[in-house]
Amino acid sequence: MYKRQLNTYYFFLLLSFGAPYLCSGQTIRKDTINIHQLINSLNVCLNINYVFPEKAKSISMYLQSQLSNNSYAAFVLKPQKLAEQIESDIFKIHHDRHMHIQYDPAFLPGENNKPSEDEINQAKNYWKENNYSFKKVEILPGNIGYFPFNVFVKNRKCKINYLFGFEISSQYQCNHY
Repeated sequence: MYKRQLNTYYFFLLLSFGAPYLCSGQTIRKDTINIHQLINSLNVCLNINYVFPEKAKSISMYLQSQLSNNSYAAFVLKPQKLAEQIESDIFKIHHDRHMHIQYDPAFLPGENNKPSEDEINQAKNYWKENNYSFKKVEILPGNIGYFPFNVFVKNRKCKINYLFGFEISSQYQCNHY
């Protein structure tokens, strides 16, 4: 009887400590990245939205050539490294300090990324309180119109401020650079 209890005890002890090793052959498989779809999507976005169309075309052509040469194949399971490589390749063609490629594993495409009504109202209030980034209009020596703004705010009221600033400086027949 005692021997049977001891064997049962050893069995459960072995099972409790051995189970993780028995299951170690099962690994969580990372999803592979569809690099062709990613590069094609990036190229479409660049060609539609980028402020310098000729640079967008050059960047797209270079990314497509890198894709054709299988330069991104080594990164199929390394999305962060892929993002860094794509950014590096873009900078080889056009060094835009404002453009960055970033991998965000928490990003969910679709409806989840739309701001709520409360977030939209907060943003509107923020830009209104900060005068849509409009600070001043000056006439500098040499008859140069100085109209600094650091942000393009997509808002109808903001356009009025920008137009007003340009109108003021144009009344003085300033040179705009």
